[in-house]
Amino acid sequence: QVPQTPQVTLTFLLVSGRRRPQSFDPETTVGRVKELVWNAWPTPWPEERPPAPSYFRILYLGKILRMKKL
Repeated sequence: QVPQTPQVTLTFLLVSGRRRPQSFDPETTVGRVKELVWNAWPTPWPEERPPAPSYFRILYLGKILRMKKL
């Protein structure tokens, strides 16, 4: 039996007040989280979907999490 990797659950809050939890592997980068959230956008909320993943701002304890530049 393969041990299950613990997941990190993030709750996304939209400007409209809607919330949506989503789980990720702890090693997932900020950029990949943005892509995954954008690709799994709920179909009932099409008017709130940003044009691209780069439009998302992910905040943690009041600070914006940024992608590392190469």
